[in-house]
Amino acid sequence: MLVVIVGTDGAGKTSLSKAVNLALQRRSIKSSSLNRFGILDHHATPSAGFINSDVEGLRQYALDMHASARLLFYLWSMAVTVTSQMSVAGNQQVIIYDSYWLKHVAVEIAFGADEHLAVAAGKLLPEPDLTIYLKAPPEALYERKIGDLVAYECGLDPTCSRQSFIAHQRRLKERLDFWSSQNGWLEFDALQSTDDLAAALVPIVMDRFSQLQATS
Repeated sequence: MLVVIVGTDGAGKTSLSKAVNLALQRRSIKSSSLNRFGILDHHATPSAGFINSDVEGLRQYALDMHASARLLFYLWSMAVTVTSQMSVAGNQQVIIYDSYWLKHVAVEIAFGADEHLAVAAGKLLPEPDLTIYLKAPPEALYERKIGDLVAYECGLDPTCSRQSFIAHQRRLKERLDFWSSQNGWLEFDALQSTDDLAAALVPIVMDRFSQLQATS
């Protein structure tokens, strides 16, 4: 089962992914939490063994890429990580993916990528069984991100100003809002605590996992 947690920057996707993963494991459900930087774990993704960097280096290399190259690189990294994990235990596990292609394609569309082509490329990756959208105003999320901003989150503004962060995140949120209404994502208030969000989400994930197991 593939669960995707999506949202704008600062929404708490990473924290919630880890919390849900831990809660499922405590209930003896095989699960894992993934993100695009999983390609740096050469044990989990041996086919990415030629990548020799750390997270900060990889972020910078990606920023230096042409927009189309960056999009394809991130899609490749997500495809490698998710399919590598799927090959380990098939359907007998829950994979929780932080952002997945949904968020990163939305980002590149905000940067000017062709929407039709970018979405079509994203859909080459395995389809999520459940998509969770953490939603909040960018102005509120900026307060969470102070001191931890990168240019990718600020419309490629190297100064990472408040204005550039909010303007970029508004464009991103507009896209995610539209996709959520189109595709029936489950929406949660990102300003809730991680513990409260995990408490609400874990039963939903477990129920959906049981349904998929019953029909597989």
